[in-house]
Amino acid sequence: MKDILGAIDGPSMRTLHPAYAYDNDGDSINSLHTDYESDNSALSADEPPSYDAASRALLPPASRHATSREVPSYTQPKDLYVVLRSDGSRDEDDAKDAPHDVRCKISETTTRIDKRLSDPDALFAYVSDYLRVSPPRPIIRIDGYHERSTTRNGERKTERVYDFDIVLGLEAYLGKAFDQDWHERTAADNEKVYRGSWRKTTATNAQHVSDEPTKTLRDWCEDYCASRSPLKVFRVHRPVTGLDKDLLRRRLDHLVRATGYRGRISITFPTEQENVDIYSDHPINQWRTGWVRFIFYLTFLWIITWPILFLTTKWWHVYTVEWRFSVGEPDGRERRYAGGVTEEQWYERYQESIYGLVVSQYKGDATNRLEARVGPMRYDQSTPATNWGHDR
Repeated sequence: MKDILGAIDGPSMRTLHPAYAYDNDGDSINSLHTDYESDNSALSADEPPSYDAASRALLPPASRHATSREVPSYTQPKDLYVVLRSDGSRDEDDAKDAPHDVRCKISETTTRIDKRLSDPDALFAYVSDYLRVSPPRPIIRIDGYHERSTTRNGERKTERVYDFDIVLGLEAYLGKAFDQDWHERTAADNEKVYRGSWRKTTATNAQHVSDEPTKTLRDWCEDYCASRSPLKVFRVHRPVTGLDKDLLRRRLDHLVRATGYRGRISITFPTEQENVDIYSDHPINQWRTGWVRFIFYLTFLWIITWPILFLTTKWWHVYTVEWRFSVGEPDGRERRYAGGVTEEQWYERYQESIYGLVVSQYKGDATNRLEARVGPMRYDQSTPATNWGHDR
């Protein structure tokens, strides 16, 4: 075991990777090992072993790797409107001193509701000057969990227990707005999208025009604000493209398995605030995005209200801002990376730190921690790192 952990001090951790099998399921990976032989006779039948020693040794300060990309120092514009998470709560930054033992909430779709945004000039300024130039946050989420059976009131239930939940942001590698790796567009005439209706349509004259869009962003803002529908939503779609998720899944799954972890692994790639929905300022929209909607869930009134809302709400899905992690060259042989760092370089730079987060059972956003304390590290070899987190 000491020989395995000692390999961390070398230039690569690939020698740590044991034989494994995995299932590729969309954006996640779930794998379960049952053929490891434990050398930890004191392993509890209910909980994974403690990694206090590894936690104390976690990520000492070190110099940056040669592939490090400095975060640009320019100031991002400020959001002047209230940001609501998808669960209706304020989107506030986590406290710096908060304990890292709670799973992060990641909202891929957030909401804005403000009467001022019913004015086309204000709406255009907000989308153009803020949402257009402020990038979303692509994330790598590494979960390790096992199932635990409990008996409550004579009823046996199975619940999921997370051993670690590591969130790593990649926003520093998206480049800047207006550079060659940043792309915006409005819906083309022949594109089937929501154009102020509850269903997707193309432009009425799509068969007579080219693929070039006939409406600008300002045109669509004016079209949205001119609509007399009390329930309407203008969506700004901000996807992140050009990230090799399959490569990162394989590398990270190998890395987690190298710790001896025997639980289930889920590696996903959510994008925080990928969609920003601007709702009209109407009491029904306030209720459907706030806590009131939970009353409808509990009373099953959503069975009646959902079809009504679906048919009466007008949607505009006509504007996209694409942020690219990388883009292929025309010859198809090379890729250009917006942040100057490939997926493989990112993995090589952070693999040892991620290894330490796994064995310390870290839960939370570790982006700043890894950025500030990157470099080689020596683990406490007296702490066994095999067969922990096995499924119950």
